[in-house]
This record gives sequence, C-alpha cells and structure tokens, in this order.
Amino acid sequence: MTLRPLHRFILASGLTNLADGIATVAWAWLASLLTRDPVWIALVPVALRLPWALWAIPAESSPIVPIGGC
Repeated sequence: MTLRPLHRFILASGLTNLADGIATVAWAWLASLLTRDPVWIALVPVALRLPWALWAIPAESSPIVPIGGC
C-alpha cells in the first residue's frame, strides 16, 4: 500500500505531535521525581515551549521572500 504525499504529510505531522506531547509529559514526570515543588514542575513544560513561542513572534512579522528574489 502506497500513501499519497498528502497522507504521508498528515501521518508524519500526527506522529510528530504525538511524540512532542509524550516528551513534554516525560520531562514533567522526570521533574516530579526530582522535586515536589509544583511551580518547578510546571515550569518544565513552559521552558520546553518558550523557545518556540519566542521564535514564532518574529517569524510571523517577517516578509516572505520568494526563491529567486522576484
């Protein structure tokens, strides 16, 4: 069975999102083993998502330049 490119893209996107969610839970779980302070445990997922949020702000305001400069 061969998958069309769109189906492969959707499958890859879904698996990536699933793995990202599992990693977030795993890191928070590891933090709960190291400390019992809920603030520190809650900061772990925030720290994991913060770089993505900070890089998304300038990315949405930058102009899209087509390849070739036209």
